Amino acid sequence: MSYLCVHCPCAAESEDSGFEREPRVVGAEGRFVLLRGSFANDAKEELFVYKGDPDSPSLERVPLHGLIPPEYELHIYSSVDQTWSIKPLPVPDAPGAEHIIEEKVITLGVGEGVLGWVDFRKGVVVCDVLREPLDVRFIPLPAPMPENRERLKEFHPGDPAMRLRDVIFSNGMIKFIEVESIAGS
Repeated sequence: MSYLCVHCPCAAESEDSGFEREPRVVGAEGRFVLLRGSFANDAKEELFVYKGDPDSPSLERVPLHGLIPPEYELHIYSSVDQTWSIKPLPVPDAPGAEHIIEEKVITLGVGEGVLGWVDFRKGVVVCDVLREPLDVRFIPLPAPMPENRERLKEFHPGDPAMRLRDVIFSNGMIKFIEVESIAGS
């Protein structure tokens, strides 16, 4: 995928796009694209799976599921039969791995079924969702930089922490970055 344009037919009568924020691509694999966006009349974000099929393209709303602390459940969506299955996900036996609040999901590798749930304050829970039994691991993130320590405690999970820290998977490696604003500069 090199370019994706999202059009909201509900906005045809107005100059408004119909979106609160520009929809963004969360992930893509083959002919499937996972989109995240929110509509102007409803601030909560929603997920959609687009199937780029020349004969029958489709766009399906995906109910929001994920890691639910303190006991995790893995909710797996099948695009073949459009159903959900639920598997208990063991909590990794590592300090800091309990009560993870997922703020971002990353894929580790291409088409291999390995996902990482990122908590920008604690670390990354990694699991191969296609393997039985599920093998769950925890990769802790470094302690926040001095100027960010108090700021990260004040923020609620989500967007503000993403402005200071990020985690991606690129060229076979998990990469972490943190931006620190020095007071008075």
